[in-house]
Amino acid sequence: MTVRRIVLGCGILGAAAAGALLILRGRGDHGPPAGAAATAEQLLTPPVPDPETAVAVGEKRRHDRALQQVVDGLLRDHAHESSTTLVPELRARLQAAGLDLPPTGWLDAVAKEVANGHVYLVSAESLKGDPAEAVALRQAMQQGGS
Repeated sequence: MTVRRIVLGCGILGAAAAGALLILRGRGDHGPPAGAAATAEQLLTPPVPDPETAVAVGEKRRHDRALQQVVDGLLRDHAHESSTTLVPELRARLQAAGLDLPPTGWLDAVAKEVANGHVYLVSAESLKGDPAEAVALRQAMQQGGS
């Protein structure tokens, strides 16, 4: 069995697929066995979204936004305080918001950023709602002498 690698260039699939590798497994010069290789149409057709995956992604976005609100509130109320005092406050706020506690390392990292007056971004998903709010918070912290 031989392995053929075909580089899909910009001209075929566009810039997003540049450099992508498609590995076709075949038998010598006889071509791939029946059903082993996808047609160009199959490769270019986006997959049908799975409803369960969509629900999980939506839940993750809601969770990240709630987490971001807690972190932003901590920054507004306690910027430049000691990180050792911020960790218990962060835990209390997360519990009050009904969120599961992240690992201790995450809590420490957030507390250190807040202690330094930095905006902590939970994830890109946490900004999907209102990126302008994060920008405004960052500008306010910079003007406040961070």
